[in-house]
Amino acid sequence: MKTFFCLALFILSFNIRAQYRYGPVVQFGFSHVWSDFDDELLEHRRLFGAAYSLGFFGEKNISAKSSLGICLQLQHIGSHEETEGAYYTPRNASHSYQDVDTYRRSLGYLSIPIYYSYDYSSKIKLQVGWNTSFFLVHFQNYIWARHRDDKFVPTYLGQSKYLGFAGDDRYTFIDFGPQLGVLYSFKPHWQIQATYYHGLQQIVASRSDWQAYNRSFQLGLRYILKTVPQS
Repeated sequence: MKTFFCLALFILSFNIRAQYRYGPVVQFGFSHVWSDFDDELLEHRRLFGAAYSLGFFGEKNISAKSSLGICLQLQHIGSHEETEGAYYTPRNASHSYQDVDTYRRSLGYLSIPIYYSYDYSSKIKLQVGWNTSFFLVHFQNYIWARHRDDKFVPTYLGQSKYLGFAGDDRYTFIDFGPQLGVLYSFKPHWQIQATYYHGLQQIVASRSDWQAYNRSFQLGLRYILKTVPQS
């Protein structure tokens, strides 16, 4: 709902006499899915996965030092998690064992960040906005192994891969949250952009015993195709 409110505000504030600009943006970075697993796990390591996005933005000035913007982009959120369970000793066994799981996931979204920009200086812009993403596709790679107490390397047991799309009830269709950004202009048409997204929506729809949220930091380039001056 906040996305549609911001979009309506952006449209209502449009003034054909105001300066506006548009162009492509591409970013790369790292991300992870923050989650709270079972408390019985001895260790849960949240490692970073790859994050990247490709989109097209449009902005318009609303004052001498500020502007409103909107971007339509395809976004990938990746994560890498490793968990270690408690040691256990099977009946009539001489060794203890521990389950070790590796979980990688890739989530694809159509994202619509709407933001406010402020010119901190002639080269630096600060952004604050709201990003709403619509879930498109996901890929999961789950590897499980077992660690014996007298061995350093766990024994590989198996692997499971799954490719799914929106509507399979594994992930929620909509993700949303605040997004912060900083831009640096180093040439007339080129800008370096850094953004951080903090998801607030529980993204796992198929389970209710633990929660998971998207987190992403990306760094990339924006190219201003055209700037239309005030008429």
